[in-house]
Amino acid sequence: MATPSKTQSDIQRPDPFIRPTDLLSILADILRLPEESLALAHIYQHRYRHHSTAHPSLKDPLDAHTLSLSALLLASKITSAPRRPLDIILPAFQILHTPAHPRSIDSKDGHPPITTVDPSSKLYDTLHRTLLHAETLLTLTLGSKLREQTAFAFPPTYLTNGLRGTSGEGLSDATPEWKDEWRIIDVMDTNLGRKSREIVAKMYHQAPLITEYPARALAASAILITMRDQHVPLPDFHENDVETVMTWLAGVTASELKLEQLQGILQQFSDTWGLYEDPSEIRERMV
Repeated sequence: MATPSKTQSDIQRPDPFIRPTDLLSILADILRLPEESLALAHIYQHRYRHHSTAHPSLKDPLDAHTLSLSALLLASKITSAPRRPLDIILPAFQILHTPAHPRSIDSKDGHPPITTVDPSSKLYDTLHRTLLHAETLLTLTLGSKLREQTAFAFPPTYLTNGLRGTSGEGLSDATPEWKDEWRIIDVMDTNLGRKSREIVAKMYHQAPLITEYPARALAASAILITMRDQHVPLPDFHENDVETVMTWLAGVTASELKLEQLQGILQQFSDTWGLYEDPSEIRERMV
């Protein structure tokens, strides 16, 4: 008895292994979007889900992947990095509809894997209308909360302030001519800068963190984690003295931070990603 061949509808079924958060990250890289766009897209989808959970009587018309795509489309516009629906639909379709095991599909029966969609086809028109409708619904749901500063805006200043008092204190204050002559790179192009951005990016994958805590607190926590994880020598910094830590952070951020916020962020981040090589570090002192 012949083995039933894959049908076109089977092939077009989305790959269940692609999580919405992963889809967002992949598309942001493909579309060369700035980190702020991806972070804002994560915020949008988490807030929409929170709204849907808080109003169970309202039927949620958006599936997880459609929500992710509409959030990325909207976030790209809000962050002044606009991408067209076409830019998002084509790679998203290819990612979602490429079979997980291409070799298991018999292309001899006239049904090869379908991984692209023709922009002139009715299928594309349907996808285009669906995405625009989802974007409109997302905009109406979020209302005035569309424009929001993300934690990516603060590490450059926080890291520069945090490094004051070290041997490189005056480098950030150098004139453009001096920086160019001596090839002094921007603080965010250093290993510390890259690490802090990586930590902030991880935070935006955690719904509780980005919905419960302000962006400044997230950024301050990221700088603290970066400094301690990279063993940067810090003046007048005693990790077993909570008051000293909070005073140092207040100077770095030029704002008052709440201890309970910092504790909550460190705890949640540690539970998901882990913190520090030495378990006796600041996490156990402050959490």
